Amino acid sequence: MKKLDKTKEKVTEFLKDFNIKISIFDIIVLASRTENITTLAELGITEAQRKAVLQELVVTDFSEAGVEEFGVYGTEMWIFGKIIKGREIYIKITLGNLNSRVICISFHFAKYAMNYPFKTK
Repeated sequence: MKKLDKTKEKVTEFLKDFNIKISIFDIIVLASRTENITTLAELGITEAQRKAVLQELVVTDFSEAGVEEFGVYGTEMWIFGKIIKGREIYIKITLGNLNSRVICISFHFAKYAMNYPFKTK
């Protein structure tokens, strides 16, 4: 997998496309991943609340350059982080295939400290 360089403008464009697509086609969350299920339970948040978190992502939540992982999910992966109830959450999302739902691959507690290149200290 090759990491892709992203600018604020590219991240803004991705988030705009993500939110448009989620409003039209909705979202698939890989809920079968144990760490995703465990995180929701430990945070005490619902699937609807998780969707709201995804829809509220902003440029400063961007963590890593999207990773090229075409194949099953169709398009590159984008990594974001969010602090929820004092815990850092690792979020990996993709626009998915054309005319289909967006996909949330990961929504779990971060295993390592995350970097936020557009967040001011």
